[in-house]
Amino acid sequence: MEEGFVHYKHRIIQEGTILNRNNPGPDNVYFIVFYCLQHILHHSDSIPKMNLLNSYDHMFYIATKCGWKNKTCRRKIFKTQKYKLPYIKLTGSDRKHIKLK
Repeated sequence: MEEGFVHYKHRIIQEGTILNRNNPGPDNVYFIVFYCLQHILHHSDSIPKMNLLNSYDHMFYIATKCGWKNKTCRRKIFKTQKYKLPYIKLTGSDRKHIKLK
């Protein structure tokens, strides 16, 4: 996005996109991907095709398998297994145990 996330967020609010409770502050862009989707859904004539995945089978797979607070289990998975998940939610402690490309 050439205009930047903060400017985009302000623009879509001016265009009538309602962000509701996922809006912790005017310059906070933590939820920007949700803001983008909300904007598309508000301003589209039809709902676009989406690929929906169960987050417990993909993004949160390791956290649900080991538990959110069991760092030892997650660390062991990162060090010993090769996994092919499209998305993984990493916590701060997870990031230091894997090598990101």
